[in-house]
Amino acid sequence: MTSNVFEGLARLDRGLLRTRLVACLVVAVLLVAIVIYNRSALLLLSSPGTFEQIGAYWNYLQTNMRGEPLAYGVLMTRFIANLIGLGTFALAMIAIVLGALRLLARTLWETLIHLRNAIPEDAPEGYRHIDEVVSTLTTRKIAVNQNYHQFLKATFGAAAAFVPPAAQPYAQGAASRLASLSGRIVGYIVLSGLVLGGIYFLHLDNVLNSMFNPAFAREVARIGALEAALSLSPPIILLLALVAILSAVDFAFLRAVVPARLPAVDSESLAETLSASTDYRNIINQLPNKAEARRFQNIPNRVVQMDAEAASAAISDAGTFEARLVIERQPLPMGNPVAAAARLRLVAGWSLYGVGMIVGGFLVLPAAVEQFFRGVAVDTPSAFLPPALAMLYLFASHRFRRAGLYHMEAGEALYRVQRFRSLFAFIRLRGTQHKAEVRVGKADSDSVETSTQVTHPEFLAEVWAGTVEAEVGDLDRPRDLVTISRTDDSHDWLTGIFGDVRTLCAKRVEMVGVNLDNKDLQDVVRGNVNISAQREGNAELARRQAAFEAALTGPLAPAQIEAADIPLVEHGRFCTACGQPAGREAQFCSKCGQKLETEEA
Repeated sequence: MTSNVFEGLARLDRGLLRTRLVACLVVAVLLVAIVIYNRSALLLLSSPGTFEQIGAYWNYLQTNMRGEPLAYGVLMTRFIANLIGLGTFALAMIAIVLGALRLLARTLWETLIHLRNAIPEDAPEGYRHIDEVVSTLTTRKIAVNQNYHQFLKATFGAAAAFVPPAAQPYAQGAASRLASLSGRIVGYIVLSGLVLGGIYFLHLDNVLNSMFNPAFAREVARIGALEAALSLSPPIILLLALVAILSAVDFAFLRAVVPARLPAVDSESLAETLSASTDYRNIINQLPNKAEARRFQNIPNRVVQMDAEAASAAISDAGTFEARLVIERQPLPMGNPVAAAARLRLVAGWSLYGVGMIVGGFLVLPAAVEQFFRGVAVDTPSAFLPPALAMLYLFASHRFRRAGLYHMEAGEALYRVQRFRSLFAFIRLRGTQHKAEVRVGKADSDSVETSTQVTHPEFLAEVWAGTVEAEVGDLDRPRDLVTISRTDDSHDWLTGIFGDVRTLCAKRVEMVGVNLDNKDLQDVVRGNVNISAQREGNAELARRQAAFEAALTGPLAPAQIEAADIPLVEHGRFCTACGQPAGREAQFCSKCGQKLETEEA
């Protein structure tokens, strides 16, 4: 597309490109910072000597500490707790580092592909449901989505049914999450109560002493019950904050995509009963050529032809038909109607992913394995609190990063939405078409054969026109109808196309004349008429021959008869009933008995 109208149309929006590049830069910086922050733990974890030390310490406990049950229980409890923390840290690093690298590689690759791919010449595609557009144009009633979530209906009223087609799946998901918000909050509160209450209960001295051996009870009870419960509250608070953030983002997204007012649906139409002297298909086939005079710049109009005819039983019968034709001027881009919602989703997605990286990269290590790399004999309160805290941080990190990926995907998809506006006309011809065929000179020995077919359709011509707005989720996908309106341009489009229909109907068939002043042509015509009369005994043709001769110059000359290969007839007389030759003096035909008219008569 060379027109400057399409300069702003691109596979990759500039706003999306800037957001991607800035977000990738931030993620890359975070990834480097996490690696630097955890470098000592990563080096020790990747060193073979670390696992040798773990194995040696295990052997030490089994061989030297078995004789001291209390000390053995304390050290074994710490050892197991540190191993759990070590595994949690390893999972966090694998998930964060590999996930970030995968995200960066995918984003940069998609950016490169989108920058290299050109806009297709036939952008945008046709309509997903052309019949829906025609129905909306003719009935002035748009088919709306009746299956939208009740939360949308209760919050935004009837306008919720007119969410742009490309945003409808994401609006349904946001409404579903907001509707279940109270349930999710209650669920997190119950989970928090169970975790914190369980920790508080386990750290009560009388409970531990009655449930566990003294060594384990002493190791767990190094910290007070209330302090132990409060130490696990930060990750739970993070999870509750995530629910609140996602709810706020979802509600802001719905406010951005639900239209503030109901779209107006209107069109204009003209109708007239017409007749023509040509096949209705000729009118339908020539209309697109006529409309090309009103096309946009040098881009051809789009045409969809749909016609149906009730076939005639014979060529002379009348057949009913209904011809339908769509002519649309080249759709012009209007921009992205959900750009603000796309930007909100995308920024929220990258931000949530960054928070998840920070939680997993900077909080799991101190909670999980700091004491492990400082030595397993370090006196720390409640050996199982650090790995439990690390696992909660890892879970919170996973939830943040998962939510971020979902919002990123939604933002990317919404950024690719494009809305187009076009002039749309629907033409319908309904009526009957009569056909008749006349053939002359069909006999085997005739030297001339002529035939003609007369077609006469009578029909109701109806034309609807309007300015159509439609959108696509991507330039390679079909369009979905948004609304139809009446504008000055659509009025001109309507009157122009209806005028073309009238012009084509007024065009009459030009009759081809034969100049009978030519003497040779007269000889041929006379000869064919007489031969047909003699072979078939057709009295009508005999009368035509007699009338033809009287209209010309009189009886045929002998040379003309011989040239036309007409059998010589004595006195040149024919029976007007059977067409057979008869003598000049005969009063009755020898073949059929018909009384012959005398010359005096």
